[in-house]
Amino acid sequence: MSAPDHILQRRPLTQRRDCASPSLPCLYLSSPVHSAVVNGQKALLQRLITDDPRLGNWPDQFGRTPLMYCVLADRQECAELLVKARVDVEKADKNQRTALHFAAKKGNWRILKLLLAKRASPLQRDVEGITPLHLATYSTSVRCLVLLLRHLEPGQVDAQDNHKASITDADKDRIRCHRA
Repeated sequence: MSAPDHILQRRPLTQRRDCASPSLPCLYLSSPVHSAVVNGQKALLQRLITDDPRLGNWPDQFGRTPLMYCVLADRQECAELLVKARVDVEKADKNQRTALHFAAKKGNWRILKLLLAKRASPLQRDVEGITPLHLATYSTSVRCLVLLLRHLEPGQVDAQDNHKASITDADKDRIRCHRA
């Protein structure tokens, strides 16, 4: 896939003050679509993906898509816009992590719920064999853990990563992390 011309015009990481929140610095990333997401510029994001729908799935140098940046920057509205534009919720970065992995790790249950509603797989493994459920056990959000458990069958909860680690014996705020 060749890059659209405006994507090839990379800008250095700089700060600006004319973004979604005047009190926070505005960052330019490797592409305008990634920058629009991180800075919460929903109108710009809408225009970019309308002009070129490929940008909704466009990876950065780490393979991370704009949807992944929505999770990392906690941009719910931008995530909803991208999902509505039918981006690939299963697209993985260079470590084979999806937006669902990032949402589970961050404990972002709203975006996690959005992704699961669009059939993002809670069974997707990264290069270390880690699933979103494994990552949810490290977040402080019990809600994410419960939400993921509801999308798994009992045998799927026992998934082990490449180091044979499993979450079935873990407790999270006195909630058993597996179905009885």
